[in-house]
Amino acid sequence: MSLHHAGIIHGSKANSSDKPRIGIAVRYITPEVVQGGTERQLALLVRGKDDFGHFDLVERPKDDFDSAGTQGEALRRILKNVLPERASSPL
Repeated sequence: MSLHHAGIIHGSKANSSDKPRIGIAVRYITPEVVQGGTERQLALLVRGKDDFGHFDLVERPKDDFDSAGTQGEALRRILKNVLPERASSPL
């Protein structure tokens, strides 16, 4: 396991095991935060209410497999903001 800031370049050797490597990213922010970039980011409101509307809110997943499409869209939007020159390239 590793914990690090999202802005730090990091890496590891190739996974040589027969088990998948799993990653998860969690960012907790308050609704008044404004994300820079041309793409509105997706967010799941975990508590309270959003009076600001800076994010496109998504519904809580119904089960472990419910959010697959949402994850892909969230990644596309993040990459477009972080690497705008590659926005037209497929992932």
